[in-house]
Amino acid sequence: MRPSRSRSLAAFLLALVPFTGTLRAQAPNTVEGGAFLLLPVGARATALGQAAVAEGGTTEALFWNPAGLADLKTTEAALHHYVAFFGTGDAIVVAVPTSALGVFTVAGYVVDYGDLSVTTVTGQQVGTVTPRNVELAASYATQLGGLSAGITYKLIQFRVDCSGDCSAVPTAVGTTHAVDIGVRYALPVATPVVVGVALRNLGFDLQVKTRRRPIRCRPASPSGRCGSRSVRPPEWRGSTSRCSRTCRAPSGPDRSRPPR
Repeated sequence: MRPSRSRSLAAFLLALVPFTGTLRAQAPNTVEGGAFLLLPVGARATALGQAAVAEGGTTEALFWNPAGLADLKTTEAALHHYVAFFGTGDAIVVAVPTSALGVFTVAGYVVDYGDLSVTTVTGQQVGTVTPRNVELAASYATQLGGLSAGITYKLIQFRVDCSGDCSAVPTAVGTTHAVDIGVRYALPVATPVVVGVALRNLGFDLQVKTRRRPIRCRPASPSGRCGSRSVRPPEWRGSTSRCSRTCRAPSGPDRSRPPR
């Protein structure tokens, strides 16, 4: 069993080599779309003032230092919940340790900023906007003697969804990927001393794409006439600021000519 653990840890450390050349400091004067990743998750870590990098043995380690997951001895499932002035956060974590390979963990984390009403100029509510952050994570951790190491892959998303009449409200979806890398070492001394180091949220920029729902405009002429020529009923397309009409002429020799 020991040789298997040694090979697992060696392979894990080799897998970290490609990431060492991509580390860089955060650029100043930037807007971070994934700022929710810095919020504390877990009652114990929060009570410790977020000094949890060297902690281990619970599912909270997924959010602070994935190497701490290697101390789990039995299968564990946990729910984490917090309420803040900006909204609520909920996370579910399931960790499954194995005797030969290490500890495998999956998690889902949602930060809900509450519903916002879409109203008309008269104050009538016509829709609801729901902004949220979503994180899906998968982690692996292993241990060899007093040294443990872990890595977490994270799919991160920022969403602004809308229900009801949302023609005047743009929706947005931004997706990116990131990894957390961590190590812990228990010093071989009489008094237990554990040193932990973690690099969190190494990844790409969060690219947000906005979407606007098209407005259905009514044709000015019910007869479906475009200029002086009779055509099929026109298609109407538009945005929140203007509408445009596209006329399709019937098949014939002059089909390619634009309508007058």
